[in-house]
Formats: sequence, structure tokens, C-alpha cells
Amino acid sequence: MKISFYLDVMPEIMNYKTNRTKTNEDALEDVMDGKLYQDRFENGYFTGSDPTTVRNECHLSLQANSDGVSPFKAPATKYELWPFYFTINEIPPKLRYARVHNIDTYN
Repeated sequence: MKISFYLDVMPEIMNYKTNRTKTNEDALEDVMDGKLYQDRFENGYFTGSDPTTVRNECHLSLQANSDGVSPFKAPATKYELWPFYFTINEIPPKLRYARVHNIDTYN
């Protein structure tokens, strides 16, 4: 059941950013190692956040992906399908890309 899965991994999810160990300090091993991510986050919170309230907040970033496909044989149709996938960057990679953690929306 999804609820029990989340309860079992919640400590790992919540502590990933602070407990993560890099194997090579000079390598980009995760999205959190990138300059853009580091420019936007400071001590685990969005840069410029109110220091008096951040302890009660959960700051997350999303990675968005999309790719279009024609569901029917072209050129017989003008219809296209463009799924959008959003992934939370602050959870461990092995959980981040697990199907249960993807937020799928269709337009």
C-alpha cells in the first residue's frame, strides 16, 4: 500500500539532502551539485527565505520533462499527446525515479 511505503521511507527522504555523501567532490553526482541549484538554495532553503519561518517549511524543487507523440499513424491525424513528468529533486535518486514518486499530468 502506498501509505505504508511512504511511512517506511520518510526518514530517508527527509534526511537525504543533509546526510548525502559525495564520492567525488569535483564531480556532478546529483542535481543538487549543480551551480543553478546551489544558487537557488541556501542551507536547504530557497535563497532569501525568512530565517524565522524556514524551520516550519519544506522547500522542494521539481524537475520537469516532456516529450510529444502522435497516438495515431501520421499524417492521418492532427492529434498529439504531450505528457509532462515532474520529479522532486530532494529525495534520493533510487526513490526519485521510482514510478510511485512521479507526478504525471496530461494536457
